[in-house]
Amino acid sequence: PDILLVVDLPAEEALVRIRESRQMETDDFEKLESLQAIRLVFNEIKGAFRLDARKNPDSVFAAALEIIKKAKKWAMLKTP
Repeated sequence: PDILLVVDLPAEEALVRIRESRQMETDDFEKLESLQAIRLVFNEIKGAFRLDARKNPDSVFAAALEIIKKAKKWAMLKTP
């Protein structure tokens, strides 16, 4: 991929959001330990752009859009 955006959220907060958004139990992948392990894997990816998902959705979207615009501009400069 040319660009990788990681929308990062602490596992504890992710569980709160999951439980607030639905009335059913979490599945096997939505356990604290699983979410913590997955977060570690994504946070170890070198070259990824991290976005703080604790911020409001509009701020996260704006930050993502800015990163994409800069990456596009950089790619255009590299193209002969």
